[in-house]
Amino acid sequence: MFKTNLSGLLCDLVDEFLDRKTSPTWNNGTITKRGIIYEVNCRVDDWNSEDRKTAYKSFYVMFCGNTSVFYAMKKMSIYDPLQIPYENWENTSNHDSCWRSDGLQFINSMYFDMCKEVNPEKAPIELDSHAEISKIRPLKVFVTYKHNDDTWKNKIVKIERENGAFK
Repeated sequence: MFKTNLSGLLCDLVDEFLDRKTSPTWNNGTITKRGIIYEVNCRVDDWNSEDRKTAYKSFYVMFCGNTSVFYAMKKMSIYDPLQIPYENWENTSNHDSCWRSDGLQFINSMYFDMCKEVNPEKAPIELDSHAEISKIRPLKVFVTYKHNDDTWKNKIVKIERENGAFK
């Protein structure tokens, strides 16, 4: 079967669907930007093992502005990314020159961790892996966040659906 680069595919979707033309809004130390959210489901299997081990992970990844990246691991009981507590969103990039690499590096780390979980004795290439993006059309949102003075990472204050957004 063909293999594809998940990070590259997400970057192409961001370039296609993220509105970068709308100016951000500043208010009392916070900034609000348009954003998009994707749900991604990942799986790693060892079909040749007697134990037939499998690892599953699902996450939401949010892109906003030019371009900040946030992600949050999906819990089985949460079907809407707007229900995830704001403190669970991890900010991985805030710069337009490195969001494609640094901002999505967590995907590679997660993949290798999943491979170790399934079979630490095998090279990742010997395992079967699969990832899918739940919907090609993203959830459109407005993201409000504020700069964290202790680190370069931003803290989300509010996420709201954009009126008339895709569902």
